[in-house]
Amino acid sequence: MDAADLQDFLIALLGAAAFLYVAQRRPHTDIHASVLALLGTMVVFAGGHLGMGLATTEIGARVGLYVAYLGSCAMTPCGLWFAARFTRSPLVQHGPQLVLATSVPCALAFLALVTNDGHRLFSLALDPLVLREGALAWGGPLFWIALTWQLVLASAAVGMFAYYALRAPTPRQRIHGQAMMLACLLPVVASLSHHFHLFSLSVDPTPLSVGLAVAAVTLIAVRDRLTDVLPLARRDVIETLSDAVVLTDLEGNVLDLNPAAARLLSVPESTPWRGPLLARALARLATEDAITGTEQSIEDALAAAAPTTTALRTGNGRDLELHTDTVRRGEGEPWGRFAWIRDVTETRRYERMLRESQQRVIVGGLAAGLAHEVNNPLAFVASNLQQIHRTSTFDPSELEPFEKERAEELAELAEVVAETIDGVSRIAGIVGRIIRPGTLSEDDLVRLDLARVIEDAGRLLALHEQYAVSTRIAPIANLPEVEGCPERMSQALLNLLLNAQQVCQSIPNAAVSVDAQPEDGGVAVRIGICAGNHGFFEGPIPEVVSAGANAEAELSAAYEIVREHGGSLEAGAADGTLFVVRLPAAG
Repeated sequence: MDAADLQDFLIALLGAAAFLYVAQRRPHTDIHASVLALLGTMVVFAGGHLGMGLATTEIGARVGLYVAYLGSCAMTPCGLWFAARFTRSPLVQHGPQLVLATSVPCALAFLALVTNDGHRLFSLALDPLVLREGALAWGGPLFWIALTWQLVLASAAVGMFAYYALRAPTPRQRIHGQAMMLACLLPVVASLSHHFHLFSLSVDPTPLSVGLAVAAVTLIAVRDRLTDVLPLARRDVIETLSDAVVLTDLEGNVLDLNPAAARLLSVPESTPWRGPLLARALARLATEDAITGTEQSIEDALAAAAPTTTALRTGNGRDLELHTDTVRRGEGEPWGRFAWIRDVTETRRYERMLRESQQRVIVGGLAAGLAHEVNNPLAFVASNLQQIHRTSTFDPSELEPFEKERAEELAELAEVVAETIDGVSRIAGIVGRIIRPGTLSEDDLVRLDLARVIEDAGRLLALHEQYAVSTRIAPIANLPEVEGCPERMSQALLNLLLNAQQVCQSIPNAAVSVDAQPEDGGVAVRIGICAGNHGFFEGPIPEVVSAGANAEAELSAAYEIVREHGGSLEAGAADGTLFVVRLPAAG
């Protein structure tokens, strides 16, 4: 075994050890397969080169030649695939298709080598002694075409690494990009120097350059944990989480993320994503005036040694919680950071609704106690009013002694007292419903004039001056009678009208529209949006945003009131409709 054979043996051994080391690690990232493929082709090339040098027969030398060239043909497409994965080039989305497409010319070149004895277009001679002298002594036209294609692929890979090194946000990543660029250039330069006799070397330097490339790929892949970026949990668990999970290095650069994080950051799931700073990516979700402060707070959280929790409000009104902690090596040395991002919008809404519900219970209890206290003097007032009504009812003959103006006042007195008694009765009904919240007694149910109830709600709406939006009530006639409580139904419609006016604030020249029509043995009341004088609003209706603290409670109360009346409340979906209240006709 001469020096060249010893070199080939050591390189093949190094490549096999690197391949086995990476292969025994479970694949946790998309780059794992490309690293294995590249190392595998390097092992094949070095093994074939060693076999060609140790062969004692022509057949053995040819087999070694075929194996070495097979590794060389596959090395450049796999190297391009690895470069695309490492640099997150747009080519990476094509995955294995990239390797297959770029391997076709290389496969044809290998076929030309195997069949060379029949056409002599690939090599003028296959004598092992001649092959050691370089391609100028034996290369045919097909070989030079294949070599040109391999140089194109290698140049593309070098360009990817160079661009990555220039654009990398951290010094460590720039060094990695430069190292991988040199590792890709070494075999190319060594092969060309051998084929064109650029240096007076007695030994082909290509296997040695391949060995150095193997060492660079393995060292960076292992040191940067490209094949094991999730040491805390298996990917098959993290990928199923509805919460976003992101892994960063110590500088805050994103190394990996699960599908939920990809959706949160608007990253296509088919495109692996590495490199941008997590703080910068998350800050883009915040409102424009809060981007700078949000980015700084996230950077501080990622830089903290202890676990931290940071609140984030997005531009579309979502509430996020960012939990960060340190990822450590086996010896306890900090290696990176992981971020767990939860969307707590619904949780916050339920907590707010729970607090409001508890407050309503407390207020309801106080109101019920107050109502009991009010009932006694109210009954006293009602009794006195009844007495006044009886004594203030005069016959026309009894008013003759009085002056005309005085007689008219006394005649109207009974009517005024009767209206006052009706008002006291309504107050008593309201007090009764305070004592019995959420229920309707038989005494509360009457035949409703729904048109009048809608008009009452419109008049009450006019008292709320916070919204300068006009309300248009369509002419309503010939509606079936509905059984219910007019005060409560008017309150429900008022709540819906208030929410409709909130929506109209974001639509120029919009107005709230109300109409009611018979529908399937009942009545449908529609509350929607009109665009000026041009009919219903067209286009997507903005979401009903709760500008006030009581907006959600108002909608909930409206739903409960409609449900008490045996009806349904639905959100509209077309023709500018926001809400549809459906009530059954009275039996």
